Amino acid sequence: MAKGKKTGGRDFVKGQSGNPKGAPIQPERVKALKIYTKEAILESINSYMGMTKSQISERINDPQTPMIDLLIGTILAKAVANGDPHRFDALLNRVIGRVKDETDIKLTADITEIFYKATWQGIESKE
Repeated sequence: MAKGKKTGGRDFVKGQSGNPKGAPIQPERVKALKIYTKEAILESINSYMGMTKSQISERINDPQTPMIDLLIGTILAKAVANGDPHRFDALLNRVIGRVKDETDIKLTADITEIFYKATWQGIESKE
């Protein structure tokens, strides 16, 4: 392989950061805006959860509705109209985060015994 082919012609030094100064520091107003946005989205979702279809429709069509409410209301209205829970799921995943799947595995035999049998059966069948 040619030198630097995978890195677009740039050769990186092993153990040296590609961004030694780190990410630029964000101004406080930007940090505050990010927090406000998450809180505003959660507040908006909560307000829509108790509404009827007609109330959501009225709010979407009201020219005084804030943009964040308009976006969330539209997503929820389309989810209900199309019978599509994935829209609502995607909205919650963006705000709250995905729920982690957990798997419970129970072994009835000793793991070393299972591994030993699988390994030796594989070797014997190749001979």
